[in-house]
Amino acid sequence: MAVRVSAQQRTGVVDVAVRSGLGAGFLAFALVGGVALVAGVSPETAVIRALVGAAVLGGLAGIGAYVLGSGRAAATPAAAAAPPRRRGRLVDVALPEEDGL
Repeated sequence: MAVRVSAQQRTGVVDVAVRSGLGAGFLAFALVGGVALVAGVSPETAVIRALVGAAVLGGLAGIGAYVLGSGRAAATPAAAAAPPRRRGRLVDVALPEEDGL
């Protein structure tokens, strides 16, 4: 069964994937670079290792977020295609009378 994902859902999924990848990349850059400097590696080598770690971990995080997000967006196509609900309508409801009140 083919499931259609709206352009708005796809844009949201890509946005989340990019943000996740960038966040993980910055975190990996700081962690890998810090560990390399503490371990006694030269600063040039530490920067290279930090950049490689940031690229790898950021890319993996972005791909993972995209895969998870696109699966979630495809799982709810009816909710995205449904018109917005109207809220605030008053409805009369007849309640049964209770004895002893």
